[in-house]
Amino acid sequence: IGKKANGQTPPDDSQFADFWEAILDKSEVWEPKITFNMDVDAATLNGISVWQRTNNGDYKQVTVSPVVDTATKVVIVRHTDPWPAEGELTLYIDNTIRSKDGGKALKQPVRVTFRIK
Repeated sequence: IGKKANGQTPPDDSQFADFWEAILDKSEVWEPKITFNMDVDAATLNGISVWQRTNNGDYKQVTVSPVVDTATKVVIVRHTDPWPAEGELTLYIDNTIRSKDGGKALKQPVRVTFRIK
């Protein structure tokens, strides 16, 4: 998995499928928008996290605040500080995310890796 910083352990990459195979280049103010095929239970949004892998191989969790746009079945991953520019960042969406009606879990956890340009 790699070295961890401050006792934090990043998700196990082997459990996640790449949503895009390429590393995306994004701006420091980009807010990822995740579209689901069902309404999402807002109480399960802690299954969304972002981790930074620094140039020296350490992992640091980045503080994010996912919010549900109930009108569109979209989750917006908000952050108060600009994304860190060093290294790569990975957005993880694990299978603890549940649908609002019936509690169906995400079938396959996914990740998206991006860098700030």
